[in-house]
Amino acid sequence: MSSGITKNSSLNSFDARDTLTVGENDYEIYRLDAVPGTEKLPYSLKVLAENLLRTEDGANITKDHIQAIANWDPSADPSVEIQFTPARVIMQDFTGVPCIVDLATMREAVGDLGGNLPLVLENTASTIREMNRLDGVVKSKTSEGRAQLWVLALFPFFICGAFNWVEEGYFEPLQTTVTGYIVTMVAVAFWMALFTTSKSCAGVVLAFIKHWSAPARHAFSTKFVM
Repeated sequence: MSSGITKNSSLNSFDARDTLTVGENDYEIYRLDAVPGTEKLPYSLKVLAENLLRTEDGANITKDHIQAIANWDPSADPSVEIQFTPARVIMQDFTGVPCIVDLATMREAVGDLGGNLPLVLENTASTIREMNRLDGVVKSKTSEGRAQLWVLALFPFFICGAFNWVEEGYFEPLQTTVTGYIVTMVAVAFWMALFTTSKSCAGVVLAFIKHWSAPARHAFSTKFVM
């Protein structure tokens, strides 16, 4: 719950955003009862569900993520990765004090270089979010490409099976004559060559993307410190 009405970037796909009035103050809240299934969640997951509703942006956090947490099954294996965007972090003394010291040291170092630590952290966070979004896009396109590759690879066998089913013995000359054997062997060789080449090309493209994106992302995330 926020301490007042503020502009929020949530897509609010479930129409869960509401206003809670306490005395003379208004508070922006996100009602869990707008999402069917959240009523059965344990308290810890209700906190996560409210966080997803509040930070839904359609890219890093989508409607499907919210629906997945609402349909949580404790006996099922995890299948959906969900991001958590905390508003604040509470740590014990053993970890909190060193963290504050590190932040203070970073602030002084960035200040000596003429930089702005809050701006650096903000841009770093934006870079990480963009990296996560791009990784999701690459994984999605890679899966689609592999599925299309297999469909195209199996399509000739489907056509041959359909022809043979419509007219039994249609391909019998390929199995009983020398010319048929040669045509079959050439066709199989071409099919294997094209399939192997397609997989190799896809691997080269993915390797190029990973090789190019790593230094580019590093440069983008560090240029504000220089």
